[in-house]
Amino acid sequence: MTTPPNISQMPLNDMLYSRGMSGDEIRSIQSYLQHYGYLQDRFGVLHDGEYDDTTEKAVRLYQCCFGLPVSGKLDPATLCEMAKPRCGFEDIPAMGSAFTAVSRWEQSQLTYKFNSFSTKMAQADIERDVTAAFALWSEQCDLRFTVASDGAVDIEIEFAQGDHGDESPFDGPSGVLAHAYFPPPNGGPLAGDTHFDDDENWTSNVSDTQGIDFLTVAAHEFGHAIGLGHSRQRGALMFPSYSGPQRFLAMDDIAGCQSLYGPPSISTDGDCA
Repeated sequence: MTTPPNISQMPLNDMLYSRGMSGDEIRSIQSYLQHYGYLQDRFGVLHDGEYDDTTEKAVRLYQCCFGLPVSGKLDPATLCEMAKPRCGFEDIPAMGSAFTAVSRWEQSQLTYKFNSFSTKMAQADIERDVTAAFALWSEQCDLRFTVASDGAVDIEIEFAQGDHGDESPFDGPSGVLAHAYFPPPNGGPLAGDTHFDDDENWTSNVSDTQGIDFLTVAAHEFGHAIGLGHSRQRGALMFPSYSGPQRFLAMDDIAGCQSLYGPPSISTDGDCA
């Protein structure tokens, strides 16, 4: 898989991109739409670099999923949404409803470990925020998470830059923030693993408006690691793009995790560690 274009770093302007236009900007938009699942075979043949009928249909689908006016034209509001930092996981078909449950772990006790840490945050802050991010889910469904120092675990956590060996390279600051893999069998050999782009300006301080709140992004990615796809409901933690700190689950997120694992167990054993 190639790196998706980082729309925030493209020399786009406020003009309206629409049918009949062509050029490198259109080619980049097509690459973005294809990476995130909007350029579908059912839309017909794609003409590379041309704003054709297929591209317009893909833009309409994107606008529908993000709650934007469905014009089929790349207006400033649509480009602004595309330029937001976001999860690297694709949206379609996972945005076919409010939440989408893809696969689940067979056990309720999950283990995790850190393969590497960020150069932007203290290790202790990362460990604390990961514990808190897992707790958001375990407080709402029948899952428990325990950290391990080594050996085989369910979820491996790492920070990386660029090409890091999973065929989903990171793209530098902004753009793709992180990605995670579904539980077996959908996640393949990387099932549950969660990767963060260390080129991002990670922070644990919610008042730092220049940084990316690590806890928020970690909780979103762990939603994938337990089996949830993206939500098309703006305000859900599992919405694809990042709009600032959100250290809570919306009702849609809660409904999603409980559809997979049921409500939290009465037992208090095996709390997040």
